[in-house]
Amino acid sequence: MVISRLYYIFWVWYKFSSMPVMLEPNKSAVFVVDRARGKRQKNKNTAPFQEVYVNPYTAEIIGSRDKEAWAFNNTMWKVFWLHRELLMGKVGNLILGIVALLWTINCFIGIYLTLPRATQSKAKTKTKANLSKSAVRSHNRASWFKRWLPAWKIRRKSNFFKFNYDVHQAFGLWLWVMLFVIAWSSVGFNLRSVYQPVMQTVVGLQPFEKGGRHKPDTKPDTESDNQAVAKAHDVTLKITKAQSIEYLSAQAQKVSLEHGLKVEKILGLRWVDEDKQWQMRFKTNKDIGNKGGVSSLNMDAVTGQVVKINLGHQSPTGNKINEWLNSLHMGHIGGDVVHRIYQVFLALIGIAVSALSFTGVYLWWRGNRARKTKAMRGM
Repeated sequence: MVISRLYYIFWVWYKFSSMPVMLEPNKSAVFVVDRARGKRQKNKNTAPFQEVYVNPYTAEIIGSRDKEAWAFNNTMWKVFWLHRELLMGKVGNLILGIVALLWTINCFIGIYLTLPRATQSKAKTKTKANLSKSAVRSHNRASWFKRWLPAWKIRRKSNFFKFNYDVHQAFGLWLWVMLFVIAWSSVGFNLRSVYQPVMQTVVGLQPFEKGGRHKPDTKPDTESDNQAVAKAHDVTLKITKAQSIEYLSAQAQKVSLEHGLKVEKILGLRWVDEDKQWQMRFKTNKDIGNKGGVSSLNMDAVTGQVVKINLGHQSPTGNKINEWLNSLHMGHIGGDVVHRIYQVFLALIGIAVSALSFTGVYLWWRGNRARKTKAMRGM
């Protein structure tokens, strides 16, 4: 009923190809209007909103939202795009991509700078002369780790400079893995021209399939034409919009059982207009994350046949690593409790990055000032 009411307004005029598949009690159903890009935008009405909120019990449209507007209710949406592209589009993506690449390189420079330098006193040389080769190697390893251990600690009793030095060094070491994950995945989000070939070479990432080109949409001239188009759409389809969610959900359950899997959650359904197919995304018990890396199936809406099945856990190793990087960066990990805990952890990582930035600038400033002072004394 909800979809039927919205079909004429949005599918024909502004068009939406994705639909909510799960309705929560006492919450509205949210429909996202498609964004027309490039040449398609010339042949398509520009919707004055991006989201439509519908009462799932009465199918009444209760509101809409224009995310492009600078309004209080769009604050977090603007913050997200500030984080994503500095609110500067492709230029912002490029800037953040370069910054992320420098951050990734800096991760390796940083950990190298914490490593203990090779030092060898005469007393140690005499001691090693009396040991076997295997004993010498064991002694060297123990000595090396022992000298590296202080870099992982923060001295309690020290001056302000030493405290900042310890915080910068210890935080960088303890959080190195997550810092690298966030930095390198950011390169993947913003600088694919660098990320893709590196991941293909190192872990065997396989390029993702590119979808077919969208045909330009033409707007019907009259209301009767609009209704004719809407009716013709369902007449020619075996699996219509009204049947799609229930039918594809059953097919997802069937496919999962055949592969010894369990469907944990249906995530979304969208209409692929150029192929006349329904695509349903769902999460199984072996999939990575909650958004990317999940399973999906495509069904020919004309014949009702499943034409493509993608099971997330069967992806190549390189693609799984890519999905892990993306999921860890976006916080799409675990169920309700684990998901919340990980989100808190990511927030703490963000605070740690701020601390590393502050201490790094402070240490650079102190070092620069000391060099200038020394130069002036030498004059």
